[in-house]
Amino acid sequence: MKCSSPQPKRATGTGKLPRRKRRAERWLVSLAFLTVAPLLRAQQSAEVTATDKETMQVLLQRIAQLEAKVEKMEQLEARVKEL
Repeated sequence: MKCSSPQPKRATGTGKLPRRKRRAERWLVSLAFLTVAPLLRAQQSAEVTATDKETMQVLLQRIAQLEAKVEKMEQLEARVKEL
């Protein structure tokens, strides 16, 4: 007695695309994304630049304050060691 497994039925007209068409669609989507992405980023750059300059100034001021505190603490530490 010969046992045979049933052959899978091929789907016809079920919405599946051939491999080449799927690849082409992926390439088109990738190309569209790569084309649009720089444009979206470019729209934000003007606002970010102004904020970055302000933030940079605030951070530089804070660094100067912290350096002054460190200097003062080092001077106090040196005085304590002298005693």
